[in-house]
Amino acid sequence: MVAKSREREAAPAAIWGLSSFLFPFCTAWRKMKPFGKVLCAAGSLAVLLAFFWRDTFQPEQLSGARVLLTGASTGIGEQMAYHYATFGAEIVLTARREAVLQEVVEKCLSLGAKKAFYIPADMSSPSEPDRVLRFAVQKLGGLDYLVLNHIGISPFQMWGGDVEHSRWLMEVNFFSYVALATAALPTLEKNHGSVVVVSSLTGKIPTPFTTSYSATKFALDGFFSSLRHELMMQERNVSITLCILGLIDTATALEKTRSERGLTLMERRRDRRWKKCERSNGGGPNLAGSRCGSPPPPPPRFVFVGPFSFFFFFCFLFLFKIRLSLNP
Repeated sequence: MVAKSREREAAPAAIWGLSSFLFPFCTAWRKMKPFGKVLCAAGSLAVLLAFFWRDTFQPEQLSGARVLLTGASTGIGEQMAYHYATFGAEIVLTARREAVLQEVVEKCLSLGAKKAFYIPADMSSPSEPDRVLRFAVQKLGGLDYLVLNHIGISPFQMWGGDVEHSRWLMEVNFFSYVALATAALPTLEKNHGSVVVVSSLTGKIPTPFTTSYSATKFALDGFFSSLRHELMMQERNVSITLCILGLIDTATALEKTRSERGLTLMERRRDRRWKKCERSNGGGPNLAGSRCGSPPPPPPRFVFVGPFSFFFFFCFLFLFKIRLSLNP
């Protein structure tokens, strides 16, 4: 009797709690425009898929796996190297800085990597991808995973017309990926291997201040997504995983986004309007100040990301969760 009475008391409380949540939602839903309802429904579906999704990844699969990992001296690449080492993989790491690579390899061995080697390379040179791949196959006897993660340095700023830098960045961020994957396909196919491409949300959604970088990521998405279909049509035993990442709090990323270039578009427009008004009124502090208002505040140290960018980021995070797995 006591249990039944408690259930009866708990039921109205649960109903009240659910109604207190649904009522504001339904009220907001009625006021939404059709496009907003579509976005809200898609976001809710993504959350449900993520909640009920079962991750089939088994760490034992990586024990003894032969991995070539690029861009492994710092940031995401360094952390991936440590994870592969923890799972007992055999790894070859490459980046530009030899001294840092040596430290990462030593830590990988201490974490449990069965084998760990490094080879310094500058991927802006067209001959480097083949040299790196030959070294990895020679040291490991083949490849099971090719993890492409390296990137070239790109300024976080509006497009300034530097075409030469864009060509250089395309060589590092795109053509070297293509060269490495092409050279690795025979040995990967022999071992039912995988190509893992670390890309970015800027390769899915156009983003200001990253014109050249965004172009390289869009190119990666187009090439490797098409290549995946071609390999499936040819029934070749190589899988391609495209990792779509948002802003990760690595030292390089935070340094760029917290710089003074990280102004909101609204602040930039307001600053330009104020300066134009000041020039048209003679530039005097009293005259210009009275007609143009107070000067704009100091630039904030953050980047404006609109609500739609946040929405699509979480949709990609949930819907493409399977792409973040390293399953073959």
